[in-house]
Amino acid sequence: VKPPPPPKPSSHQVSALAETWEDLEAVLENDVEVPPPPPPPRTSQESSLQGSSEQSIITEGQVLASAVNDLLDDVDRANVAAPPPPPLQQYQQQTPSWFAPPIPSEGSMSLRVEWCPLGANGRLHLCLNCPGEDSEPLLQHAANIASTMLGADMPNAFKDDDIDSPELAAFLNHVGWGDSIARQCFVMDGPYAGISAIGLGTNVKKRKRTVKLAMALALCLDWPQHFGPDFWSGWPAGLAHLVEQAREKRRDAAAQVASGTPFVPAQIPCKAPPPLPMGGLPPPGIAPVGASPPPP
Repeated sequence: VKPPPPPKPSSHQVSALAETWEDLEAVLENDVEVPPPPPPPRTSQESSLQGSSEQSIITEGQVLASAVNDLLDDVDRANVAAPPPPPLQQYQQQTPSWFAPPIPSEGSMSLRVEWCPLGANGRLHLCLNCPGEDSEPLLQHAANIASTMLGADMPNAFKDDDIDSPELAAFLNHVGWGDSIARQCFVMDGPYAGISAIGLGTNVKKRKRTVKLAMALALCLDWPQHFGPDFWSGWPAGLAHLVEQAREKRRDAAAQVASGTPFVPAQIPCKAPPPLPMGGLPPPGIAPVGASPPPP
């Protein structure tokens, strides 16, 4: 059974179809832009949702703007000034690696200078003791300081050796240095001939360093026109401190020599009691040990 033929279009449909076809041919021939189709109409529910979201955004913006305005008003009322910027740190010049750190203050430093009169004429000799570890940075430069001062005469002019003198030993015990060994140096030749100093230490290496540093201090004091502050500035700061300490100590020692006050108090020898007889009894007139004194 054949299907029935489709119904014929009406004249109105045919004319509308012809107009549509003509418009399509015009678009293809003239490249006319086809306008987009209009959006579908929104329902009442969609319109209400969009309106509520727009209203909430507007409300939040108003609240935020109001809070910012209130904060600005508070700042203006308080008239709070901005804190000043922190001060710039001053540039600190780095100390060269060869430069030793400064020696601690006089109250805590272990380097000490004393002056001891020796010999028949009682000439004052500089004695330097460096028992603490804080003296090592300065002692490491002792040989360089001494060679710079004596120059080419250093190998032949400088002589040093350990010294064992009862007079010096008594002085060292008096100042509390009795546990150290003394080493004395002499400048035998050159413009500084006659300079002598004493350095102390518990081992040979430290004594050799200390006695060279002691000689450098003596040269600075006896020849200030050659070894003044300009010379000290090229070495560790502890050298200048020791020079000032040695100068003050020598002034006090010279005043003590002028006053005739001995450097080491004389010890009054104690009179030993006579020996006991063979029987163990003391001789007549001497009370036995532990006995009460006789009545007056």
